Amino acid sequence: MNIEVEIRTITGTWITFVDDQEFKDREPGAISGNLRDRIKAGEPIEVRAESSGGRQQHSPPHMAVFNPGHVVAVVEGLRRPRGWR
Repeated sequence: MNIEVEIRTITGTWITFVDDQEFKDREPGAISGNLRDRIKAGEPIEVRAESSGGRQQHSPPHMAVFNPGHVVAVVEGLRRPRGWR
């Protein structure tokens, strides 16, 4: 199952999905911690912008590199994605 993860920045909120199978034996928060480490390392992450009102936009996912200083929070959720791997 894929886990929805929000990347909240000073300019907006982005959504990515992570396959939880590689994290199933780890403690809660391991997914968001791993994603924070990837952001700090400057790795590109496949994301979609979240529209105002908390709904996903219908735009296709794209790769983004985040400035770690602009990331306010990385929050795990449980929503299963539509149209994502």
